[in-house]
Amino acid sequence: MKKSTAPRDLAGMTNHELVNLYNQYMGEEVMHLSIAKLLWHIVNVLKNRGVNCDAITLGTVIHYGKQFHSILHRTKIYLSMNIQEKSNIRIHFKNDKAPLTIEVKVVQTSEANITLSNLIGELPLLVILDHTHLQTHFDATGIQGQVFIGFNDEGKFESLNILNSVEVGRFAILSQARTAFVVPFGWENQKIDYWDFE
Repeated sequence: MKKSTAPRDLAGMTNHELVNLYNQYMGEEVMHLSIAKLLWHIVNVLKNRGVNCDAITLGTVIHYGKQFHSILHRTKIYLSMNIQEKSNIRIHFKNDKAPLTIEVKVVQTSEANITLSNLIGELPLLVILDHTHLQTHFDATGIQGQVFIGFNDEGKFESLNILNSVEVGRFAILSQARTAFVVPFGWENQKIDYWDFE
């Protein structure tokens, strides 16, 4: 049973929390009138905050069903199913350096405990987190020569960790990041501002 949410509660929620609430109802078989009203309130709050909701709305219609599970990145909602496992993203820098487009392996997950060694491959890794927990536990045991860059709800740079697990034993990071970028050494010297889909 889902916790009841009144429209007046939505104003105090972050954009990310609103999209997660929307997603909670996407697997339902039938959309009751009360759910339809709640979804409209969610969309209206997001639109009033400047979020592009075109992926989940068409005129006065809200898309409904599992295929409309969504993620929020910066000020735009994307359908999870439209994000490819190999995608191009653009990295923007804080200085006058031109944005850089790179190909990444994208992993979307609702897990709050992630083992990075299972995900890292030849391409840089972009992890999109789709859970409601405050933090994510990243197990980086055995990872060497990598940089972990965390981004907040807005896709803006939040944190940087060097992954060079040379000691015996477990190595983990607790992060409040909503997306994480794992790349080889060298990126720790870049002044990254934010990332965006190409």
